[in-house]
Amino acid sequence: FQPPRPGIERGVLRQLLIYALLVGFAYAAPASAQEGSDVPPLSAPGERLGYAENWWEYGAYERVISIITPMVTAENVGSLDREEAVRAYVLLGSSYFLLDRRSEAHAPFYALLTIDPDYGLDPFIYPADMVGYVEDIAEFYQEELDVIRSERRGGTGVSELVYVERRIEERSLFVS
Repeated sequence: FQPPRPGIERGVLRQLLIYALLVGFAYAAPASAQEGSDVPPLSAPGERLGYAENWWEYGAYERVISIITPMVTAENVGSLDREEAVRAYVLLGSSYFLLDRRSEAHAPFYALLTIDPDYGLDPFIYPADMVGYVEDIAEFYQEELDVIRSERRGGTGVSELVYVERRIEERSLFVS
């Protein structure tokens, strides 16, 4: 009978501890990724959008999709004001795009352009290929978006030109 060597027991114990931690993390990750009670309700769209924007900044695009999708269903999108709808569609479309699901990104970006036909993504925030993708969608639906623009301007199709006059007086440094 030989007593076990001390180094072997510590090594086995260390492996068991590492295995237990990995299994614990594996079970904890899906539970934290599920939509739980921490998601603001649909009745508070501003809070829900802020919550989704935080997840978007962390790169959890699947979670953003699960948070935003109920907001833009046919029965709920009418309760959003214009700014909230724009934010929701930008988050949804960009999440799909960044997950390389461009066919699914098309519909939210199109819906965004029907709300605001002149909308363009900020190239300092979004990747250049995403900005170009939205511009391509706007170009493809240009005639339809022109009709929307025309309806919003009162049917004339002509925008009102406004002049702003600004007077600048320079005073001598000697007088000051």
